[in-house]
Amino acid sequence: MVYYLDSLNPDDLDHGLKGVIDVALRMFNAQKGRNRKNAIWKIIQCPTQAGKVECGYYVMRFMKAIIEDPTILTRSKFNNQTYNQEEIDDVRVEWADLVETLLQDDVE
Repeated sequence: MVYYLDSLNPDDLDHGLKGVIDVALRMFNAQKGRNRKNAIWKIIQCPTQAGKVECGYYVMRFMKAIIEDPTILTRSKFNNQTYNQEEIDDVRVEWADLVETLLQDDVE
């Protein structure tokens, strides 16, 4: 099963990307001696980002939401249509805190 989330165009599958991943999965399965059918793709309707530069924060927010509630993937839809500025800022602060901690650990 391949879960597809795209915050720029959440309702449409990028067929070029699908083709590349399908080939990679077939090659992997062949190398492992597995005879599996093509992967099943499931488009997850996720929040749409307002601009063109927030994708990293959206991906981190998706991952956090999925870890907190894995049933999101079975529902095929997130509860909200977009993230508000506070939700994006929370991800930015969490990421900055982690980087700061890692940098401090390297110094010590």
